[in-house]
Amino acid sequence: SKTVGRHQIIVTPKAPEAGKAPAPKLSGEDLKAKLASITKGDFDMVYYPMLKKYFCDNDHVDVVINGGQKKSIYSYCMQLDIQRNTQINDVKIDYQNDCISKVTVTQK
Repeated sequence: SKTVGRHQIIVTPKAPEAGKAPAPKLSGEDLKAKLASITKGDFDMVYYPMLKKYFCDNDHVDVVINGGQKKSIYSYCMQLDIQRNTQINDVKIDYQNDCISKVTVTQK
């Protein structure tokens, strides 16, 4: 707390919203299904709700493709929307603070 003139200002951490539970965790299989939907042309219907609910609106989360190349989740999903023949074989998810923090994809 700081005292400025005759007023005291107290800064406290933001209180959690009442009744708001943490975002549900998405399994690798569920994310694989969502990514497969994007390859079928459902980018807007799938990407934006998924980003808000599971990625905490962070479109810079890394996607590691076949153990090497890294892209942001946004760039990766845009690529899936353009290259619709992409076959996703496996998806692994890392979480940090109830948000997806990294995605590892094996694909053809």
